[in-house]
Amino acid sequence: MGKSNDLPKWDHYFPLLCDVEYLSYETAWKYDKAHDVFEKCAAEHVNTDEAKMKLYGEGLSKDDFTSHLREMILPPYKAAQNLGFGEWRA
Repeated sequence: MGKSNDLPKWDHYFPLLCDVEYLSYETAWKYDKAHDVFEKCAAEHVNTDEAKMKLYGEGLSKDDFTSHLREMILPPYKAAQNLGFGEWRA
């Protein structure tokens, strides 16, 4: 699939994104070295303290993590749809 301005199909790709992101989250809390690297990266790439606490605070279950991730990225996704961005076609 080539690059486009279209959005990924939410129902298909959001669960896959959650799986990958939660694995990264678990790794960052399980291994000190991974946590150190995460902290360095987060300082430059996580926009707000609220986002950092909601998504990367210690002890989140996968359900909580997924819920917080959905709360953060679904509104801009919906806004993009409202502006006319379509979904990827297979």
